Amino acid sequence: MANGNPAEEYSPYSAQAELERFINSDHNKAPENTVIPTGFAQIDKALGGGLHPGITVLGAKPAAGKSSLALQIAANIAVYSKKKFPVVYFSYEMTSAHLTAKLLNRHVNQKLGMKCTLRDIRSGKFTEEIRRELSESKALKNLYIFTPKETENGKQLYLSIDYIFKTVKAISEKTKKTPLAIIDYLQYAALMNNEANKLQANKTRESIERTLLRLALRSHRDSLPILVISSVNRASYENEPDITMFKDSGFIEFSADCLLALYEDPNSPPVEEEITPLNLKVMKNRYGMPNQIIRLDFNPSRDYFVEIKTSTIKRKKSNKTASSATSSAKSARIPSEIESDLLPPDPQEQDEIDKLINS
Repeated sequence: MANGNPAEEYSPYSAQAELERFINSDHNKAPENTVIPTGFAQIDKALGGGLHPGITVLGAKPAAGKSSLALQIAANIAVYSKKKFPVVYFSYEMTSAHLTAKLLNRHVNQKLGMKCTLRDIRSGKFTEEIRRELSESKALKNLYIFTPKETENGKQLYLSIDYIFKTVKAISEKTKKTPLAIIDYLQYAALMNNEANKLQANKTRESIERTLLRLALRSHRDSLPILVISSVNRASYENEPDITMFKDSGFIEFSADCLLALYEDPNSPPVEEEITPLNLKVMKNRYGMPNQIIRLDFNPSRDYFVEIKTSTIKRKKSNKTASSATSSAKSARIPSEIESDLLPPDPQEQDEIDKLINS
């Protein structure tokens, strides 16, 4: 305690000290000001410019297109944008080969104007000209895909939370840019983290809360934008979503910075047979206006989304949603024990990360 004066000990934590740090910092270079545009103009407008440091959760029922939307955002950022921020995609459900085929399917259909399906791509039914263009352009070099697997030395790669942050840090140091991390999806990540750290997995809700809180704490500490995909409860499958829809935890809506829901538009006009009209609803938003809806047309056989212009709708928050949010926030439980720092580096694990990144 400085000179026996408790006020001096705590002065670095005062609002005045924070104000002085703020006005004297270089905000143009500050990593905490890194906002990564998604490549969707209306989504970016609704989110206050794009994906901010912190946690954005995207929820939808199975097979609604949430992974396809996340993958298209990843490609927009890492492949098609001018700045080409790196994207690190952690998939617990699909293989790297399947995800890469989906990326290629979208590119061939939407960017090259050729018609084919994911089945065509996976069976190799595309021209040598396309093959050569994609190989020579190195278009996907800023998009990294990691999936659970057994490594060459027989070690099981679980994609634990520690592994995620070690990998993202390594890629950030390699590229000298702030990456976007995408986790597909939360419920699997919680189970894998239990396996990696030999934790009991009999409390699903607590596992999800522990995983999400660690992600949230580190994302803000490291100024890292993270897009997390989540499953939703069955009661929300046939109803317009609200923030109580997320499966197994009231903690999701409490701790996330942004909450997005993807669902079928029940009032859409007739569209082409291949197109599924969807709404993307912004249910919580710390960086812009909540309760906005963006219309999207999804072509599942060709793996791409298109925004429908002038479709953004602002809706007044209903009393039901507001009361549900209050109730969920009150009932959310912060786990009693959270590791705030990474575990000591595992040399074998670090070698595997370096090998995957540099391959």
